[in-house]
Amino acid sequence: MVQTSVSGATQRTFTDTGLGSNTTYYYRVAMVSPLGNSAWSNTVTITSVGQLPGQVTGLALNGTVTTTPAPIRWTAVAGATGYDYQFTSGAGVLAGTATGTTATRTGLTRGTSYTVQVMARNASGTGAWSAPITVTTAP
Repeated sequence: MVQTSVSGATQRTFTDTGLGSNTTYYYRVAMVSPLGNSAWSNTVTITSVGQLPGQVTGLALNGTVTTTPAPIRWTAVAGATGYDYQFTSGAGVLAGTATGTTATRTGLTRGTSYTVQVMARNASGTGAWSAPITVTTAP
């Protein structure tokens, strides 16, 4: 346990810096004065958030779409443990996941344009969606 003193009668906030990622910390406070100390407050538990992955770049069609499966590829993101992708059209969203930097989406409708995006994820959460590309399946 680390004890930190914050002075000033009006000091009501404290910022803890240099925390590790994905680490649980416990905090409680007490008032200290020349007249005596207060009892400790209830303990507050906070878990720090790790580093979120960056935004996916380099999203492209991997070849040509001549039938309904659409192969896509993107550039790896440091710290990512997986990726989520989505193909969006007027009919809705077809989503999937990948552990590498390629995916092939099946179940697409012929002659339809899809907006495609990918985002990286890790234990701390997800990064931002990539810039979109448009993929149109053959008629």
